[in-house]
Amino acid sequence: MQRQDKLELIALLLEKEKRQKSNPLKYAKSHAKQREFFGSDKPIRVLFWGNRVGKTEGCAQEVARYVLNEHPTRQVFPPIEVWCACPSYDLQKETSQKKLQTYIPEDQIQHITYVKAGTWGEILLKNGNKINFKSYEQGREKFQGAGKRLIWFDEEPPKDIWEECTVRAEAGVDLDIIMSMTPIKGMSWVYDDLFTKTEREDLFISLASW
Repeated sequence: MQRQDKLELIALLLEKEKRQKSNPLKYAKSHAKQREFFGSDKPIRVLFWGNRVGKTEGCAQEVARYVLNEHPTRQVFPPIEVWCACPSYDLQKETSQKKLQTYIPEDQIQHITYVKAGTWGEILLKNGNKINFKSYEQGREKFQGAGKRLIWFDEEPPKDIWEECTVRAEAGVDLDIIMSMTPIKGMSWVYDDLFTKTEREDLFISLASW
């Protein structure tokens, strides 16, 4: 390869990297199960997927579409608030937060509040949309508050927290709930209240093995 050709290739690669960084959702890859999840019009969507199948990746992409006002099918009227909830803040830092950092460009973020070093508590975007991060360890009372547009449970929450969040809807504002989990706790409340309720018109269930 000639020197000029190498320089042109390097320039093209740098331009590609720049575009991917400025609009990561446009270049995001997804598999068939993720696309099925994205395309569902149900207000509650639950992913019973094994490890390494891409459940957290897919949900992070979905959250980013809401807060960046780039969702192709869901109506989003900013400003909106999204909750992202995990079993603990330590787990959040290594899972959902890390994935969201991939899909929310830095130049779209106005301010970040931290609950502790390196762990997000709240993100305020320049478009006015907001993500609040919650830990199941905080208990049910910390999940009270005004209506939300989207709530993401990354792994199975306690039943009382789930019930508290299902009433976060406000008049005239849609509430969507997504949950990504690997069913390792056996037949918990999720089995009776969600997994077996295939007749519910508001519920999308997706299964994927390891």
